[in-house]
Amino acid sequence: MKAPCIVCGEAYDVERDQGQVIEIDEAAHYVCRRDWPGFNAGAELQKRMMEAQGLAQDRANAGRREEARRALAAFDKTPRDIVAALDEYVIGQERAKQVVAVGVYDHHRMHQGDIEYAEAGTTPEVELEKTNMLLIGPSGSGKTLMARTLARSLGVPFASADATSLSPTGYTGNDVESILVAAYIDAGEDLEWAGKSVIFLDEIDKIARKSQANPSITRDVSGESVQHALLKLIEGTMAQLPLGASGRKHPDAPPEYIDTSKILFIGGGAFEGFPEIVAKKMHRATERQMGLRSDPAAITGDPQRDYEILSQAPMEVLTESLIEYGFVPELAGRLPIIVPLAPLTKEQMRQTLTGPKNSVVKQQVELFRRDGIELVFTEAALDAVVEKAVSMKTGVRALRSLVKGMTSRARYDLPGNPAAERVEIGPETLDDPAQYVVAYRQPLAAAV
Repeated sequence: MKAPCIVCGEAYDVERDQGQVIEIDEAAHYVCRRDWPGFNAGAELQKRMMEAQGLAQDRANAGRREEARRALAAFDKTPRDIVAALDEYVIGQERAKQVVAVGVYDHHRMHQGDIEYAEAGTTPEVELEKTNMLLIGPSGSGKTLMARTLARSLGVPFASADATSLSPTGYTGNDVESILVAAYIDAGEDLEWAGKSVIFLDEIDKIARKSQANPSITRDVSGESVQHALLKLIEGTMAQLPLGASGRKHPDAPPEYIDTSKILFIGGGAFEGFPEIVAKKMHRATERQMGLRSDPAAITGDPQRDYEILSQAPMEVLTESLIEYGFVPELAGRLPIIVPLAPLTKEQMRQTLTGPKNSVVKQQVELFRRDGIELVFTEAALDAVVEKAVSMKTGVRALRSLVKGMTSRARYDLPGNPAAERVEIGPETLDDPAQYVVAYRQPLAAAV
């Protein structure tokens, strides 16, 4: 095929010469190797190329956006269906899963109604508002896992962001508007569709004011200022996307805005010390005392007791305690549903090892299976993992590291060995991964 170079105009053989074919106005054009990557073409050619790439990307995303809209219109899952999807991955936390399921279901119904009214050309008599939620629980109780599992079943754009990476404008870190970028990309770079997102804010407790003694003087730029900036997004505003969010913006492009008034925000955090504030307001003893008569175990805290305190507290007490913890009243008021998560019991942690579809034991078994080796954990080994994880007080987060540590030596020694047929992991591998037991295939009898 012959094609002229769009820069110098000379005819070049595309199959022979080195260059690049680009698409402009739905037609193929050739740029020879002397002119690529366009230094001689000038700004106008670069602009045409970017516009062509943008049109191609828009066409690719158009089908995805339309399919997502159809999925939202046809969304017929009930809160029970959403909880059933969560049960496949998240062990326990029945109350939290039910509250989150209802919140996500109402979010879908709100947007489904908007689509129906828009198609009919009418306006609703009652304007529905979103209800943001806050999940409070110890580390490893399943907050982030619950958010990731929701992302698999939602019919709207989903994004997860770490609140610890945020900072007010002008300081090191990401601007609060950056949390919208992931939702914008998941929405196929559709601003209107991104406005129907669900966004999970992890570690939101880390942006609490560090000092409540005199907040007017000791204003914390990494805490309270971020809260005020984040408040605008949560309560609803036309937020400008950071420059370059779409990957193809240039300085001459007009700014793009997302309406956040109907984005559902779900916050999550451990909130260390929060149960003590709630207990004080409820006139209950916290058992965390200092001095000669103090109980060291009580000082470190009892996660089950903390959960009972939070689960029994009225919502107004939780909101007041959230303000005392270091949240500005406006932000605390924009998180009206506060859901405590219970620490997992030993039985639940044992079930977490083997029950969910993505359990760490099932993943290790699958990895060995792909190498032609059967992996078996003894019951004593699983019990030892649970006991060790409980002593580490990091919840289910410890399970993955412990299990992978127990199989680490076998994963190093056995892959590539065709004679290895079965490997058994016992409790002794918790201290010494080399103590695994391997069974080898019997050699075939020599033909007579």
